[in-house]
Amino acid sequence: MTLTIQVKSVDREHKKLARTGVKFVNPPQTLFWGYGAELRDPDGYMINLWDQVSMKKANRQKSKTN
Repeated sequence: MTLTIQVKSVDREHKKLARTGVKFVNPPQTLFWGYGAELRDPDGYMINLWDQVSMKKANRQKSKTN
């Protein structure tokens, strides 16, 4: 199971959470599902952070390479 959370800015949210000690599986980057960051909850379930602006940009770049 994966929980996907939309935030205003993946990059800003990542910086804010990382400063508080949250460990990320993947920092903000283009992943197979688009642009975002990945972390796990205390039970080990994956959490994806994404935002509309970065996701649209990643999808445009992805379609250019295909």
